[in-house]
Amino acid sequence: MSKHPRETRDSLKIIGIVMKTTNANGQSIQDIARFWEKFNDEQIFTKIPNKKNQDILALYTDYEGDETQPYHYMIGCEVTSLDDIPVGMVGKIIPPADYTILKAQGQFPDCLTKTWQTIWKSDLKRSYRNDFEVYRTFDPNHADIDVYIGVK
Repeated sequence: MSKHPRETRDSLKIIGIVMKTTNANGQSIQDIARFWEKFNDEQIFTKIPNKKNQDILALYTDYEGDETQPYHYMIGCEVTSLDDIPVGMVGKIIPPADYTILKAQGQFPDCLTKTWQTIWKSDLKRSYRNDFEVYRTFDPNHADIDVYIGVK
């Protein structure tokens, strides 16, 4: 997978909502879809203070092993400060790390599913610490999502 760019990122501060899920038996597909509904229905984006920009981040973190084990999934925004975390949300600091960046482009969510299948079948030396998706604008017919995969 050397054709994909690699980047070292500084630490990130994120505020959002978090849940625990697993990829076993397709559970994460159902959980994540419902979690995005919650994020949108409860207008979480508008309640996040100190946003660094208008991007939405989906963070995969606290892996209990590899992609076959449970992990936490967080939807939120990068922020400049964790001093004011709204009730019902969490703040998280992602330490500096190296990432391989893949693009998910096309019809959503199919393009994202295909990108993750590519990642799971790849020979990437994943760290299983933090992976995240960056949604700059969202058009389900023409999605353009950056997927950052933490690597060793």
